[in-house]
Parts: sequence; structure tokens; C-alpha cells
Amino acid sequence: MKSMHINQYLLHHNIPSELRAKILSYMDFLIEHRRKHKLNENQVLDLLNENLREQVIANLNGRVLKECEVFNNFDMIFVSEVTFALQRTLYVMSDTVFEEGEPGYKMFFIAKGTVLLIHRKSQTYIKQIGENSSFGQAAFFSGKPRCCSVQSNSFTEMLVLEKDDFEKILVNHSNDNRIYNEICEFINEEDDYSDIRIK
Repeated sequence: MKSMHINQYLLHHNIPSELRAKILSYMDFLIEHRRKHKLNENQVLDLLNENLREQVIANLNGRVLKECEVFNNFDMIFVSEVTFALQRTLYVMSDTVFEEGEPGYKMFFIAKGTVLLIHRKSQTYIKQIGENSSFGQAAFFSGKPRCCSVQSNSFTEMLVLEKDDFEKILVNHSNDNRIYNEICEFINEEDDYSDIRIK
């Protein structure tokens, strides 16, 4: 019923058919997701007290960070604080996550779904990555522009780490700040990305 009303609204406002199809597909996905899961994550977290809420967030987001080997370089206390800076977001099929050449102010962790890495200049497909993978760390740590484009290949749920938030947490962790600066310097001086597990 909701989809029908949404479609009528989109038709009334002359939304192009391709965008209309994308919106309706997204709405169908959300309705099905809510039907299966009854409560969404925020509703569950809202029911908990602050202490339990923090433990759940640290556990859920910590699992995602644990899969990203670059965080093995940092102290666990620092990493646990980073878990609270992660923002959950959803991309639909064919959404552009970022384009090559853009600055790398964000790092991405895939919770569900898949993305395609594409080199647009050469029109080359690089690879598809999925759940428990991360991307965007090369530009995030080097300060260099993005070297490829990334496009969602499904309904993809991701956790996003903003560089500003990461650096604010670093201020209170001098040893981790030193490690971060060493990684950045090594990447830029040696053009070696092995510390962030990129070859």
C-alpha cells in the first residue's frame, strides 16, 4: 500500500522513471527488512540503558573494525573509542559511494551487501568486495585523492568512519597518534601501503 502511494507521489511530481524505480526498490527493501526484523537497531538501542547500549555498540562495531587489519596497529582502548564514531548508512544498487580523484575523508566498512571497485578513467572493473571488507583506507591514511571509484552493487549497509572524528579521538591517545603519523609518513615517503594491508 505504501509503495502505491509513493509511486503516485513520484508520478505526480514527474520524477524520472529510472529514479522512480530505484526509490520503489529501496522502499520495498525497507518494508521487507522491517517485516523480518520487527525492531530496527535504533529502536532496540533506545530500549537499553546507557551502559548496555554502549556495550552493544562496542560489540557490533568492534567486530567490523576487527576485520580491518590496520586497526591491529592501534591500542584496544583507542579502537574501542573509535567504534562509537562509526555511522551506519545504507546504499542502494548503483549508488556511487565515492569517485576517483575525490579527497579521502571517510573510510568504509561493509556490514551487509557488496560494492564494485572501478577505475573510471580506463573503464576497468577492479573487483567486487562484500561483508566484513573495508575500503577507502588508502586515501584516508595517505591524504592522497581516491585512486578508484566505488559503487554499491546491492542494498549495502556500511559503517562509515569520518577522518575528523578519528583525529579527534587521537588527540587523547598520544601513542596511537604517533603510530597514525608513522603510518601516514611511511605511505607518503615510501609509497608503501603494507601497514594498512594494501599491496
